[in-house]
Amino acid sequence: MIFLEIFIPALSLSVDVRTKDTHTVIMLIGEVCELIRQKISENEREEKRFILYSPGQNKIFPEQASLRDCGLISGSKVMLL
Repeated sequence: MIFLEIFIPALSLSVDVRTKDTHTVIMLIGEVCELIRQKISENEREEKRFILYSPGQNKIFPEQASLRDCGLISGSKVMLL
């Protein structure tokens, strides 16, 4: 398990997420989107494309890569764009 801090600039929102480092980027994006829907009480399930970006690495992570392969460890800070 790893703990990540994810900042969502469009909502000026930061969330802490605990997840497995074997999960893929797209799985993490789905988890975070569901968490955001719950926080803002949004029921709409509109399909939108998001990316996971690391300002520290100046890198956009591929959707099918595992979090471990992206070099994300506990305490990593990323952005959902």
